[in-house]
Amino acid sequence: MAREWLLLETLGDEPTVIASGSQPRNMIPLSAFLRRNRNLGLIRRVITAATKANKAASIGPPDSDSVIDIRPIAMPDGRVHGVWLWTGATRPSADPPREGGAVVLNADTGALHISDGAALAMGMAPTEPHAHISMPELYRYLAPNPGETDVLGLIVTATEGMTYSATWPGVDSEGNPTLCHFASRLVLEPNQQGVPERLGRAINLRVGQPAPPVPL
Repeated sequence: MAREWLLLETLGDEPTVIASGSQPRNMIPLSAFLRRNRNLGLIRRVITAATKANKAASIGPPDSDSVIDIRPIAMPDGRVHGVWLWTGATRPSADPPREGGAVVLNADTGALHISDGAALAMGMAPTEPHAHISMPELYRYLAPNPGETDVLGLIVTATEGMTYSATWPGVDSEGNPTLCHFASRLVLEPNQQGVPERLGRAINLRVGQPAPPVPL
């Protein structure tokens, strides 16, 4: 594999790859993406341990020149949505991108809860409140596109285990074009009253370079 950070979603039965460096991926099972990596079993175990503990891990497998580095991606309450994964002959020369993080959409109430990294990925200013916002507030940072209709329909009909992945253009708080990739999985979780709610737990990432605006 290329020596770059992989962004994984870890909410399902198997981690899925949603980005390779800044290149979006469509939730590819990790076993398929790393099918030739002889340390796959160990990588899975380290991911599981780091996810449960919400704690970074870095190891060098015995009798191997490989390095495995895991950095969890979590909501402020500690719930892990995924991890950054590095595996290579040397340790990474740089940390994973800051412009990416965890998001929760309550499909029943329309409320969004956004981590700091996810807010940066969407182009929000670091000082702008984002812990709890509404869908209309989010759409200020998204350019109109056909995917909107799909997502709005899915919010109404989504059932447990359903996944959705897309890359959307937008604009940041200063009016600059952005490109944000995200992957979401629908889960059922009880609220404070014990009533199950449909939550879209997601990860997003600022990716690539958006196309320049077309002159009028």
